[in-house]
Amino acid sequence: MTKLDYALALASRGFKIIPIREGAKFPPEIRHWPQEATDREEIVRRMWGTGNANIGIHCRGMAVIDVDPRKGGDASLA
Repeated sequence: MTKLDYALALASRGFKIIPIREGAKFPPEIRHWPQEATDREEIVRRMWGTGNANIGIHCRGMAVIDVDPRKGGDASLA
């Protein structure tokens, strides 16, 4: 699967997503990302175009737990 495929799969589940520079966690590739994060297929296709951007999820309204097993996060979560 390509990153576009993953982006579309997340968007189809209602996640508002944004492209992030390939190989990075930040910054988003779009300037006004909080307002432009989207779950609309046609916009996601345009945002990823021919690129291979990473996928960011706008987490507004969500509770997110970031478990990092390399730093003992899995044990802390358990």
